[in-house]
Amino acid sequence: MTKLAELLARAGSRDVQPMGFGRQTSRPDRWPDMLVLGRISPRDLSGLDAIDAPFDALLIETENPVEDLNESAIEALGDSLWGIRTGRLTAETAEGVKAAGADFAVFCAAGTDGSVLMDSHLDKFLEIDIGLDEETSHAVGSLPLNGVAMVVDDEMVPPTVETIMRLHRAITSGAHALLVGGFDPKVLSSGDLENMRSMGVSALALPAADAEGIRHLSETIRSIPEPRFSQDGPIALIPQPAPAPADPDEYDL
Repeated sequence: MTKLAELLARAGSRDVQPMGFGRQTSRPDRWPDMLVLGRISPRDLSGLDAIDAPFDALLIETENPVEDLNESAIEALGDSLWGIRTGRLTAETAEGVKAAGADFAVFCAAGTDGSVLMDSHLDKFLEIDIGLDEETSHAVGSLPLNGVAMVVDDEMVPPTVETIMRLHRAITSGAHALLVGGFDPKVLSSGDLENMRSMGVSALALPAADAEGIRHLSETIRSIPEPRFSQDGPIALIPQPAPAPADPDEYDL
C-alpha cells in the first residue's frame, strides 16, 4: 500500500484504544476526514519549507515531470509525501517519477499509456470532467484506479445545491475523489466541508503558496463533527427462509 492510500484509508477513523477495563483518560484522536494537498510547480520547490508545510502531501504540476524534477527539486522535497499532476503519463515517465520518490500521479486519459493502469506501486487518479455523462462515469468506474480528480472553478465554491448535483455523478465514478482548485480556502465553512464529505470527496488540492489559507482549511476539516446516523431511517430486513412443511407422517400415532 502506498503512503497516500494509507492516509486515505485512515480518513475519519480513530486511533485504536488499548483493550481492557481500565478507565480511558482521553478521547481517541480522529484522523481528518479529508486530506489537504499543496499544488506547486517544480520551479517553486526551492523556496518550499517542507518541514513546516501545513498540508498532507504535495501535488507537483508539470508537463515534463522527469526533466523538471532535477536534483535540487528532489532535495527540496525532503521526506515529503508527493505526487505529480500531468496531462500525459507514459510508462517511462511513471518509472522515472517513482524512482525520484513519487507516491501518486494525477493524469488525463488522452495520451496516457494503458500499461500505467497496472502499476501497483503508484496511486493513480484520472482527471475527469465534472459534467461527464453516465456512460463515461461507468467506464471510469471499471478502471483499476485509486480515484478521480476534478478541477473546481472559483465560482463553484462554496458549493451550491446545483454544484453538488453536478459533482455527485463524477465523484461516484471513483473510489476516492480529489478536487483541484485555486480558490480561497477560507470560504469553505464546516457545513460546506460536511457536504463534500458526504459526497465522497477525499482530498482538496490548493496552491501551496497560500500556507495560511491551507492551515485554516486543515483546522476547519478537523472541526467537522463525526457523521450522524439517523435512528429514524428505514431498517433493512433480511429475508428469512420459510419454514419447511411438516411431514404428514411425523404426527401419526
